[in-house]
Amino acid sequence: MFRAEFHPSFLKDLKRLPTPLIRKLEETVEKIKENPEIGEKLLGDLNGYYSYHLRYAGIEYRLGYKIYDEGVYFLMFKTRENYYEMLKNRL
Repeated sequence: MFRAEFHPSFLKDLKRLPTPLIRKLEETVEKIKENPEIGEKLLGDLNGYYSYHLRYAGIEYRLGYKIYDEGVYFLMFKTRENYYEMLKNRL
């Protein structure tokens, strides 16, 4: 299993989320730690990064991360709207 690390702003992304969504995100992080390549491999400016798609209460969310040696670095968790532009800005 891979080790998980989080961008400082990642934890800020979670503050306003409902508890059931946070639980679902925690389960997803565990799944990604076991098999990091289950997310969508991004291309272009975001080559080398991954995005995992999550749906909660009819809203699409994206979880952005990067795989490195023995870990996964989680960058951002946001709704789909403007997600990829915000992810580029966070890098």
